[in-house]
Amino acid sequence: MFRYFHNILLIAALLFGLASCELDPLDVPGDIPEGYGRVAVEMRFTPMEVANLNAGSRSDGMVFDGEDGAGNDYTTAPGGNSMDPIHSLVLLVYNTDNELMRDLSVAVDLGKYKPELEDRLPDNATNGAGVQEQTYCVKSDMTLPYGNYKIFAVANVDGLSPQSAGIETIDKLRSIKLQWNSTVALKCPMFGYFTNERADTRGMNLEGESVVQVRPETTSLHSWIRRAASKLTIDFDGSHLRENVTVYIKDARVYDVADGCYLGLYSAAGTPEAGSTINGGFGITQSDYRIVYGAGTADDDNYENWPSVVRDSKLTSYKRNGKEVNFHDETAFCLPFFENMQGTGAMKYQDSDFDGNVDHPDAGDFETDANGNPVLDQNGSIKWLHDAAKDSKPNGTYVEVTGYYESRNNDYVSSGPIKFRFMLGKDVKNNYDCERNHHYKLTMHFNGYANDVDWHIEYEREPGMKIPNPYYISYLYNHSMMLPLQIDTEPGVSVTGLKAEIIENGWAPADPTGLTYWYPMDKPATYPWNGFLSLHKTTDLVITKAKPWNLDANKEYYNKSPKRGERVYMENEHDIQDGEHSTGNGALASDVYNVTVENDKSGNTYKFQLPMYTRAK
Repeated sequence: MFRYFHNILLIAALLFGLASCELDPLDVPGDIPEGYGRVAVEMRFTPMEVANLNAGSRSDGMVFDGEDGAGNDYTTAPGGNSMDPIHSLVLLVYNTDNELMRDLSVAVDLGKYKPELEDRLPDNATNGAGVQEQTYCVKSDMTLPYGNYKIFAVANVDGLSPQSAGIETIDKLRSIKLQWNSTVALKCPMFGYFTNERADTRGMNLEGESVVQVRPETTSLHSWIRRAASKLTIDFDGSHLRENVTVYIKDARVYDVADGCYLGLYSAAGTPEAGSTINGGFGITQSDYRIVYGAGTADDDNYENWPSVVRDSKLTSYKRNGKEVNFHDETAFCLPFFENMQGTGAMKYQDSDFDGNVDHPDAGDFETDANGNPVLDQNGSIKWLHDAAKDSKPNGTYVEVTGYYESRNNDYVSSGPIKFRFMLGKDVKNNYDCERNHHYKLTMHFNGYANDVDWHIEYEREPGMKIPNPYYISYLYNHSMMLPLQIDTEPGVSVTGLKAEIIENGWAPADPTGLTYWYPMDKPATYPWNGFLSLHKTTDLVITKAKPWNLDANKEYYNKSPKRGERVYMENEHDIQDGEHSTGNGALASDVYNVTVENDKSGNTYKFQLPMYTRAK
């Protein structure tokens, strides 16, 4: 259902050097000489690693105007690059007993040492394929005595300074509790530690640390800092949809985000399982960030204003300020969320044993109010009715895409609002870790009738009668077709009868002119017995009414039993059964229609295949 990528969001290198950027070998640990070194500090953000994206692109009317982070009037999600800037930067120096050395720690003056954008080449990225053309760099300086230290970098934490209380030890620093709020995406907290080696600590344990040695021979120290938050981007692929199936995309949101996380410890909402090294204790809350894809108002239910996905189409980009923006670009609208490490668990597939049946068909049930709306708990979360909800991860974070579904396929006719839910994690199977500082790239693949089981689907069938419109049939003589008809009811409602009647089926155009080939007897709705269509199988191959023909030439044949323009398929609910049925009343035994009846908690569905025939000759 979706293609999954995750890659590091932010890489920041802080380089300490005396006179050059070359790295000299460290001296062998031993006596520490007296003296101080004036240290040059460079903080750089290296480019993001590129992820393979779909080659196709189709905007389909999606246009976002306005400044970065504003979107259209209804999109509240920020642009991906809004998570890049550095608003504050503190370098905290600790001794090897993990005690803060306030006099050596510094708050970098970003007014004096302003963050500047630097051009980046693809080979500046870890994998040699960067997606950012420019990243920020901060250049400053400080003085350190020769010695052994543990040094940390903290960015964008309001009120933090070397004189702050509660950071006297490394454990206290790491245990600072960050709180989710509406500014997290625009002022994202960051944390990292220094090493002597030019090592990429993005792949190292966040909770690790390194003793760095400052000696006369030491020319540089390095730190790679990470955001406490991550982001999600989504695109859509309809390559494997069936014909005449359309999914309209309204919006996307991330739900049940962690309401906080630790500055320097792996974090989770809820209580981690016994033996886990993850630090829990946080709750869940709701994010205000939302991507609205369509035109119209944010709550406009006119799905024709929303972008659509059909067979062999892809929605992978949108237009913004006259430019094409890929959904997965670093500047594209994104859905941020805090780290929430929920570990592994049950398979995410709705049909994890692949037997063709949904494993927990009631897992999506939730409490509703008198108007049918979900009842929310004190955290704003849906009150689910079953433990299997959210893949049995009650504190997990998930994404929900809402839209409208419409199928005019001959074998399946249906329409109604639809929701697709997926539990976020580091794979599509059973991992539920929303790790900090990652860019999660999801491609939502719609397969078949758009009911692929990789995503949990809440589909609200709209009660009523659904017929493909328009539906085409040949004008040629002695042809037949099966018209798909579906009737969806509310719970407890049954269909007790079905009757079809031809209102008009003339050969002539609706408003014929003198230049059009037609006869008065062919005029639509006026003389239906002279039309081309019949609801019953033809019993006479040749109409034998003697010439000259007149306006009523075919009336007797049309109205005799079985009447060509009327057909009663069932008269009471006892006639509604699966299988083939005939109608009697003079109809041929081979003139049959098909019925399939389905029942579930949302109501009854009656699927008909109704035969229709063209005129005999």
